[in-house]
Amino acid sequence: MNRPGSDVTVMTYNLYLGADLTPVLLAESSTAFRSALRATLRRVAGTNFAARAQALAREIAAVGPDIFGLQEVVVWECHAAGDLPFDRSGVNLDFLAVLLHTLESLGAHYKAVVVGPGVAFGTPPGEDVIAAFTNRNVILMRDMSESDTTSISGSHAGTFATNIVVPSPQLGVVTITRGWAYAMVQLHGVQFCFVTVHLEDSHVGVQEAQAEELVQILREIDGPLVLVGDFNADAGSHPPTYTKLIAAGFRDGWEAAAPTTPGATCCQDEELRNAVSKLGRRIDWIMVRNAITVLDAFTAGNEEHSRTSEGLWPSDHAGVVARLHIG
Repeated sequence: MNRPGSDVTVMTYNLYLGADLTPVLLAESSTAFRSALRATLRRVAGTNFAARAQALAREIAAVGPDIFGLQEVVVWECHAAGDLPFDRSGVNLDFLAVLLHTLESLGAHYKAVVVGPGVAFGTPPGEDVIAAFTNRNVILMRDMSESDTTSISGSHAGTFATNIVVPSPQLGVVTITRGWAYAMVQLHGVQFCFVTVHLEDSHVGVQEAQAEELVQILREIDGPLVLVGDFNADAGSHPPTYTKLIAAGFRDGWEAAAPTTPGATCCQDEELRNAVSKLGRRIDWIMVRNAITVLDAFTAGNEEHSRTSEGLWPSDHAGVVARLHIG
């Protein structure tokens, strides 16, 4: 006997922005700022998103998710002089555009259905290196434009009210905005809400406030709901963010389908060249609520064969995949 409802494959992946921005934000002097900025941009070039996008796209295409959430979907803009891997004509490195193009080249047709806001800042005027950074949360869905059974009936994205504020000596006050995005989806004959989120990692109290706000945002949404993202808290230790979501009616997809395996998703070295995987914490989650059964869950991008030809891991995170029965 066939079960009512339909099977849907979902995924979450933090793409990794390419470098740690902390030295740039905290540089005390203009000389230290310029040095930190140049080092950061060299590292972004060294972590080579074009090559990583090939590895990421292979992982995604092999899984074939119907819909998935991405975090740290960055745009780097740079006009540089001197000894940097950029030229004066400028570079615009849009992770989303590069990944979509790479997926398309593999015959995996996806479209961005929601692009959410996130932290953005740029260098002050007068610098010889002009750089701007924008971070986003994105939902991608398989492009089945010829099908009349797939649609988005509504979408929304935003940033949390509570965020880390960094008093940067050279950039002024920088708010590290974290955000969320969701889409109301009809797919394979079932309707559900799909949400992606990225929570704060450096302040537990801020993270908990963001988790509470997320609970309130999603409280009014009825029906099946899939929540994915980088929660920056290790689910294995059942931190307050985790228990808050469980108390709000969510179930941990990994615990439901693969409770005897660690499922670690974070984190590789900043340069992504560590010879042995250093993933040790499960901070990327797939949570479900209401009429959803988790059939299977597994990680992606964490095996030796996942690396680029020059030895880069696809990201400092692993991806997480779940096969769900909705309805």
